[in-house]
Amino acid sequence: MKSILLVGNEPDMHDVCAAVLRQELTADFGEPDIVAADTAANAREWLLRKGFHLIVMELQMPGVADTELLDFAIAQAPGAAVVVVASIPSLQQAVAAIKRGAADYLDKPFSAQRLAETARKALSRAPLATAPPRPASTHDQAHPALARVLGNSEETRRLRALVSKLRTVRENVLILGETGVGKGLVAEIIHETGPTSGGPFMVLDCASIPPELMESEIFGHERGAFTGANSRHCGILESAGQGTLFLDEIGELPLTLQPKLLRVLQERQYRRLGGTAKCVFEARLIAATNRDLAEQMQERRFRQDLYYRLNVIPVHVPPLRERRADVEILARHFVQEFNQNNPHHGPRELGADAIDALSRCDWPGNVRQLANVVRRVCSLSPNRVLNSGDMPPEVLVDRGVSPPPAVLADSAADFFATRDQHLRDFEERYFQLLLGQTGGNVVGASNLSGIPRPTLYRYLRKYGLEPDDYRS
Repeated sequence: MKSILLVGNEPDMHDVCAAVLRQELTADFGEPDIVAADTAANAREWLLRKGFHLIVMELQMPGVADTELLDFAIAQAPGAAVVVVASIPSLQQAVAAIKRGAADYLDKPFSAQRLAETARKALSRAPLATAPPRPASTHDQAHPALARVLGNSEETRRLRALVSKLRTVRENVLILGETGVGKGLVAEIIHETGPTSGGPFMVLDCASIPPELMESEIFGHERGAFTGANSRHCGILESAGQGTLFLDEIGELPLTLQPKLLRVLQERQYRRLGGTAKCVFEARLIAATNRDLAEQMQERRFRQDLYYRLNVIPVHVPPLRERRADVEILARHFVQEFNQNNPHHGPRELGADAIDALSRCDWPGNVRQLANVVRRVCSLSPNRVLNSGDMPPEVLVDRGVSPPPAVLADSAADFFATRDQHLRDFEERYFQLLLGQTGGNVVGASNLSGIPRPTLYRYLRKYGLEPDDYRS
């Protein structure tokens, strides 16, 4: 029995085509098993769920670029014959579809006889059986870029496996995780291993651009669109081309722009500011956030419909404290990196007690904080083999509990000196946690702590803390 998928946005046509195919194909192939999808999302669901011998699909489907769904179908069902249907006849379009892997091409309107002949010819050429979809990559076929996700913990292995599964799909990805866990790195690897790797990887940090400039950065503008717009500016939607657009800190996107981004993702089209011509958005979208978007939706600071459009494939990057087994591998990697970048400084390596101290730390700033601590210690320690005595106070923590000052070990020392030391330890630890909790956002840290911003900046300078080190 042949399995057939019909894809188009006219449900009535599905019924007509299914009836024709059953009547014309049963004698040669047995009664076919026919299913239909009236949206691109439904088509993807069917393609991921089962295998097909024949796929008859509209080339122009709402919400996707012309060839996006075709590419997805060919990748997910390599044994199927794909017949493309176009509403507007175009020889150039037909040739392009055949080059991408389509078996044949139908112009609307077509007769029942033409549909039956095309389907019969395509099925005759197709394999006798189609295997169900399987993951595009297995462990022994891993892409080299996946090795950049360092670590052997169970959590990290699951993350690598999930990223590997995305190698043949262009679906929207939402990367979730605390600041400093490596969401940007994961986004780069998804791009490098995916079907859009041949295009650019464009990054927009939604937290770093003033709201009044954000719309122009995203959509671009025409000359004269507003005061100071002296020439056309290509927005990042256009610059991403057929590559990947990475929207970092998507939770910071102004509420006024969220419906406009949603419309782009639904229609795959947009206009530059001040322009009338429609531009096609062809890139894959990856977004990331360290915010709790469910909480932001409840507070009406993030649109629910945009969240569901972004969250097609969620990827959670666990914090470092939940994968302590990775700390040694990461730390040794950062030492090796330091040695390569500083050949005249003298090589450094980590001793066993240094590894133990690093592994006990909770790392509120996650991998970024670990990398900065390792670089700092390698730079300042006179020792070739680094030990726990070379570690800064923030590391000498046993799962979040600071050890008492050494001065109290044997006898009570000067009261005021001891008190001041305790106070300094508390302040440094407090501001590290504050920056970690707010993702390096000084305004948020000021509001949360109740400390005026000028005073907060003085504390940060006092302890050598950089807000950028805590931003994802």
